[in-house]
Amino acid sequence: MLAGIVILLVGLVLRLINLDIPTGLWADEMTSYLGVQSPGKNIGWLVMHPVYFVIYKIWITLFGSSDIAIRLMSALFDTASVVLAYFVGEQLARMINKPKYIIGLSNMLLWAISGAFVYFAHEAQFWALAFFFVNLFLFCWLRYLESPVLKNFILFLAANVLLLYTYLTPAPFVLIVMAVTAYDFWKNKRDLEDFAIWGTVFIPAILLSRFLPSTLMYRFTGTPVDLSFLLMLLQNGLTPVLKGISYNLSGYQHTFYEMLATSAGWSIIIPLTTALALIAFGLAREKDRVVKYLVLIPLIFIAFNMIASYLSEYKVMVRFTLIVLPFILLLIAVGFSTVKRTKVKIALVVTFVALTLSGLFESKSEVFCYRPKGYKQFVSQLPVFNSKITVLAPANVDLLGKYYKFKGDTYDWPQWLWDNEQLKVLLSEKELEDFYSGAKTHQEIFKKFLSEEKPSEAFEKYVMSKASDNVILIADNKIDGLPSHKITSIVNSAEYENNNFHDLRLARMFDNLYKILDKNMVLTQSIVNKDNKIYIFSKK
Repeated sequence: MLAGIVILLVGLVLRLINLDIPTGLWADEMTSYLGVQSPGKNIGWLVMHPVYFVIYKIWITLFGSSDIAIRLMSALFDTASVVLAYFVGEQLARMINKPKYIIGLSNMLLWAISGAFVYFAHEAQFWALAFFFVNLFLFCWLRYLESPVLKNFILFLAANVLLLYTYLTPAPFVLIVMAVTAYDFWKNKRDLEDFAIWGTVFIPAILLSRFLPSTLMYRFTGTPVDLSFLLMLLQNGLTPVLKGISYNLSGYQHTFYEMLATSAGWSIIIPLTTALALIAFGLAREKDRVVKYLVLIPLIFIAFNMIASYLSEYKVMVRFTLIVLPFILLLIAVGFSTVKRTKVKIALVVTFVALTLSGLFESKSEVFCYRPKGYKQFVSQLPVFNSKITVLAPANVDLLGKYYKFKGDTYDWPQWLWDNEQLKVLLSEKELEDFYSGAKTHQEIFKKFLSEEKPSEAFEKYVMSKASDNVILIADNKIDGLPSHKITSIVNSAEYENNNFHDLRLARMFDNLYKILDKNMVLTQSIVNKDNKIYIFSKK
């Protein structure tokens, strides 16, 4: 009892530290906020995460919409997951005849100090709630597997609905669990009639995928799923020092090797190897079918994502695969329970916890992990305009509205590569035909646009038709840091298809906008910070 309370308090403290970030909410957090405040402007986001937004709306109605109140929702749901992790471990222990307190407390401890879970507990997004429902899903699945009575089936069905419609992307994960469960029932000569009812939870998702295909799969480009991806997945899931959790990093293996040469290296390598060794140890000693399923389901899900990334436009991000982490932590807890010697157990716990906690407080770990600076700090640098202005930003400018009210027109300039009106001034008739028919990849369609260093007259005319007396051009430093000739060189190289098309298109669009405004207006002010550059132009 006392050990559980201590673990819970540690988990809570880790989730509350640095929760009130003075720079404000950043882009993804503001997208969620905008979805609640202005549903009509962000209907796709709402459709993708309906359960999350219902809970989010209730939360801010009860507790307000301050930054810390919004983030507190994630922190407390993830703290609830720490408690639930104990009962998941206890449930598994009962099924495999192991000491329930050891597996329960081990699983609880692993969740409390997990780098990935602490990271997302600090974000005002759907992740912490989704992880809570994954944990609930796992608990209900184990109970149903143990005793497939009506009550357990109803609870499991409810957990399915909550998980799926908090975060639609795990639909393949739920299907994999369904297939494994059906196999188990068939092998053990159990009734399979429940599966007809189980399948109905996918009907809304199927309809959504028919009319809004992006709700089930995110589409990215240039996302590596090679050794870099596997290392990111392994390191992000089992150690506290995170890099590449939001966007996969090319050549991550080199970053990983470099981290091992730093003081943070020990907080990576020892917990990582200890976790893997405990999993292997547990699998060698524990032959129960449920433990095998706990291995099989994550492996199939990760393999599915990687294969889909190779064969389609769907590109998996590391954070999309972290829903299998509760299964992995449970396997580590099983491995720990098979260690016989008490002194060895104590040594493992002390070493693992000490190194993990030290890693959590590294400058680049999740407690102090680098995120793009929030919009509160960003807009505090903008001057006050008495006349109307035109704002061109790399994200939906409405996201700034929590902290700054613009007088004038606002445009999301990356969206100009997808909207019908703007596409007509960027692409030829043949390219437009290929774009709408899907006959070619986006890389092929936009190759000509990306390789041209001088913006077209049609696009120049279009941009200036949107400009008022003052124009604010906002740029991400990563985009602004990619010069025009470098973009052209990449596009014309043999490695073009392997580069990040998303970054290339943003960089070229920014380059065009800057050149057009610099030619037709006067640059009156530049504001530079760690993440962004802000260029203010006025009419000549």
